[in-house]
Amino acid sequence: MKKLYPILAILAIVLGMNLTFTSCDDTYSPPGVLYDPDLVGRWKLVSVDGNPVYGYDTNYLELSSSGSGMYYEYVNGRPYSMELYYNVDFNSTIYITYSDGAHVAADYWFNSNATRLYLQWYDSYGMRTYCYAYVGYIDWNAPPMHAPGEKASETGTGIVRPGGQQTPQSMSK
Repeated sequence: MKKLYPILAILAIVLGMNLTFTSCDDTYSPPGVLYDPDLVGRWKLVSVDGNPVYGYDTNYLELSSSGSGMYYEYVNGRPYSMELYYNVDFNSTIYITYSDGAHVAADYWFNSNATRLYLQWYDSYGMRTYCYAYVGYIDWNAPPMHAPGEKASETGTGIVRPGGQQTPQSMSK
């Protein structure tokens, strides 16, 4: 019995150390999957290939630290949303998979203070570059903005989500 007590004491110390050194991080990332903390938040599309985006052509990305998120757009003048999942690699490539099965791999980078997110990929039209501005919230109730002197689009002009694919609802415009 005297030999059992030292073994139990050592076992208790080892178990206690295991609990002490366990991480308390609240984000989960599967092995081999990376997330960039600068991506987390809400992003509003402000330009496509250097051209400003206004009104119902605006869309939003909402990215969480868990690798999930939401994509928001206007479809026929009404708000529409879709779940998405994303991860990144060491080469600053973001991989987005939408809940309808569509996906895109895009290079991404930020401006110097991480308030602008740039996504760039190639599709049948060539190289596409979307610029998103970091926003605090998604405001569906705000009146649509448009270029000075221009009439706001009622339903959008066909700006598509990153990856160049339209949602089924936006294809029926």
